[in-house]
Amino acid sequence: MKIRKIEVPAAEVIDGYAVYYVEVFITEYSWLVRKRYREFRELHDKLVKEYHIDQSLLPPKKYFGNLDPDYIETRRLLLEIYLHKLLEKFEDNLPDQLDNFLEGFKYDVCGVTYNLAKELFETGDKILLDKQPYTFTPLQLYCITKRLALPVPTCDVHNIHAEIGNLYDFIQNLSHLKIVGKGQQFHLSDNVDFKYDLSLFKSLSNLEVSCIEMEAVQGLCQLLTQLKSLTVHQSAHLLKARIPHTTWNLFTPIGTTNGSSYLTPNSNFHTWTDIRMADFSNNHFPYIDESVSLLPNIESLNLSHNCIEEINHLESLSELEVLDLSHNKLRAIPTNLNAKLGNIRKLNLANNQLSCVDGLEKLYSLVELDLRSNLLTEVSSVVLIGDLPCLENLHLEGNPLTKESSYRVRVLSGFGERARLVWYIA
Repeated sequence: MKIRKIEVPAAEVIDGYAVYYVEVFITEYSWLVRKRYREFRELHDKLVKEYHIDQSLLPPKKYFGNLDPDYIETRRLLLEIYLHKLLEKFEDNLPDQLDNFLEGFKYDVCGVTYNLAKELFETGDKILLDKQPYTFTPLQLYCITKRLALPVPTCDVHNIHAEIGNLYDFIQNLSHLKIVGKGQQFHLSDNVDFKYDLSLFKSLSNLEVSCIEMEAVQGLCQLLTQLKSLTVHQSAHLLKARIPHTTWNLFTPIGTTNGSSYLTPNSNFHTWTDIRMADFSNNHFPYIDESVSLLPNIESLNLSHNCIEEINHLESLSELEVLDLSHNKLRAIPTNLNAKLGNIRKLNLANNQLSCVDGLEKLYSLVELDLRSNLLTEVSSVVLIGDLPCLENLHLEGNPLTKESSYRVRVLSGFGERARLVWYIA
């Protein structure tokens, strides 16, 4: 690991101990580690014993008054000088003790990939055999992408268990990938192109991402014919953000169905035809944009916990059977909803702002409908739902109309002779 510089920019007292923040800068980025003086002392003792560095290099221990603000500030400056002198002595050949102290194994390209390869040598086969998901961070994927591009051997002469070839084999055969960006903090250096390539995952069928920057993801187009399910949480503000922007040049913005415009793919365009399940909940989407038409064979779509106000651009999803639009900002249902959701069997509209159910009366395939926690006040406004020939489950809890003691009886009356076939009304 080649370190550009090290700083100790701050210190604070936590739970009765002084904690010093060490910032490590390498070419691509920097990161912070928190260390107590005791950890500095343990490092120093190891370096003195193995590398015979000067015993007096580290500022001495103080038994009383070590939490005094002025003393902490003085020690912070001395600890920074100490680290500078260690860098001067070891230059690019940092001993393992110092590398571990600075947590380079969590951030340095070679350190990250070395530890991943070593871990997956032990656990990788079972994960692949059981088709378990495996979680990478964006930084780990960046390091893998960079490491495989380096003009250096993938083998490790000191530890065959840590050969990068082990890691590469695992990546090529992994079927279920999770990418989670929350938790690991680092700061990119200026002009660093932080990208990582998912085309390395040759066998991927399930992809889940959470709390990441979608702009950093490359190689998604190579997954077009592989993915069966896609989950994106807290990572995009529009549906378009989950696919490469270049894709949009392959669309012809022409076409209308029942007054709603939509996009028509050009003849040379390949959509995500194999995806059957997509979950885009918790992304703050303000609306359903036209990119949803890239999923023509989707069967289950979760758009809950967003900020969607209208139901649009779903007319091309002829295979869609399950749709979750709960926890959004819907105020009304389109009158032509049957043209958009003709084959829908399960529809979740809970926790919206609906005051009537007009527009649902022609969803003849609907089996389960969730209208909990809306603004439905009149039982008469939902009786028409009883004409839906396949409806078996209806959820109305949390609506003002449920305050009427006999609302269930009145709702059931709308089902006529089918009332005995209805499993649940609440």
